[in-house]
Amino acid sequence: MMLMLNELIILGVESPVVCGMWVNGFHCELLKMDLPGNGINRLVEIDELELPKSIDDLVKVGLTAQKLLKMKRYIDATTNDAQQCIKKLKLPLCSTSDTSSSFNKKRWTRSPLEGKRVKKIKTGNKIHS
Repeated sequence: MMLMLNELIILGVESPVVCGMWVNGFHCELLKMDLPGNGINRLVEIDELELPKSIDDLVKVGLTAQKLLKMKRYIDATTNDAQQCIKKLKLPLCSTSDTSSSFNKKRWTRSPLEGKRVKKIKTGNKIHS
């Protein structure tokens, strides 16, 4: 997720948000990562859901779809922002001055933790590492 966030920053997306789903058996956690400040990647748990295990669990499908649509709204907003940035980059008269806010945010990218263990601490709706 951090790599995708970095790519959106480099592209010039003003408020990048990436989403992911952690699946462990039938249990899923819906996550989003955004960038509240310079060098600060915030990972937030949006919701949790249980996938149907049997025919008796089909009553969960409505709630599951509702939670997935909630995550889709974040994805759609970021997709629209990224598409607008791509269109701006293709324009011959676009501004590339060093004072633009998107240029300054390009320095906010971080490298993912390679081979390091990250302790996951859950407090309320937020996951801290």
